Amino acid sequence: MNNFDLSEDTKAVLLLCCKLVPTSPLSPLSPVEYDRLAKALHLQGMRPASIFEETHLEALASSAHIKDGERLKGLLSLRGKLGFFLEEWQQVGIWILSRGDASYPERIKKHLGDHRPPILFGRGDISILQKGGLGVVGSRNIDQAGESFTRNIGQLCAQAMIPVVSGGARGVDSIAMLRCAEWGGYATGFLADSLIKKSLSKEFHDYITNGHIVLVTPYNPKAGFSVGAAMGRNKLIYAQSNQTLIISSDFQKGGTWAGAIEELKRPEHRTIFVRDEEGIPIGNKKIISLGGIPFSPIIDLSDFKNRVVRCSISSELQKHKILKQVVQDSLLSQSFMS
Repeated sequence: MNNFDLSEDTKAVLLLCCKLVPTSPLSPLSPVEYDRLAKALHLQGMRPASIFEETHLEALASSAHIKDGERLKGLLSLRGKLGFFLEEWQQVGIWILSRGDASYPERIKKHLGDHRPPILFGRGDISILQKGGLGVVGSRNIDQAGESFTRNIGQLCAQAMIPVVSGGARGVDSIAMLRCAEWGGYATGFLADSLIKKSLSKEFHDYITNGHIVLVTPYNPKAGFSVGAAMGRNKLIYAQSNQTLIISSDFQKGGTWAGAIEELKRPEHRTIFVRDEEGIPIGNKKIISLGGIPFSPIIDLSDFKNRVVRCSISSELQKHKILKQVVQDSLLSQSFMS
């Protein structure tokens, strides 16, 4: 994907939704703010690129419930410098997707709705994003038992042709992703820190080059770690995964705990497996008590496929039953009113 071939629509979204200059006092539009703006543009028969020619930004901002039209003007003022940023990113092989692009991950679009990131940056084979997979998450600092469990899961995912979806951080994330890639599998890593730095690191670079790992972030590719970025990254892991397996979690603190609790509160949350064996952290036990499914050590590949694939099929069938019932209820209601 050539960054210089970006559509004008994607350039507009990029300017509005990415903090291109770290020292700028202007905050980019949040996913929800951009969603309101996109709807306001659509109602007027306009596309995102139309904003470049829009002279009444105050009125447009007001219709989208964005407080300050000057904020839009300030974000768009970097249009002349955009080529510089694109060239810098292209030199290290970074691609860009806006939420309107055909390659934007369908799972993220459906799961997060108007909270989905307007822009995604990535490095690696973009087609991996269409594969879904098993989310594997956990603490940066992990004991020997947890590390062994994680390596086994990464290897089994590769053997079962199920991609690993994780966060690319030290500990569980990297162990699972790299083990899967070592065994010829595929992995997606959603980052909360610098995409450029991580993708060029010794441990990830070769697997990205040979098409087994793709790293993705909704933030500026040079941005460093922040707690807010980690919380946003967690949403993407759950959205992209068919199910997620928690290896280890602290209790009431840390990103793994926060991400699991947030997902479990969703009306139609993804299935969350939780490692369940002797010596697991208290956070694991608490997440199980809140709705996580206990996941004991795997016996063999057949056992792994049986648990993960069967649960995925069961989940999809349940969603189909719910949808079918909603349709039937709606038709019944219409028949009474006709």
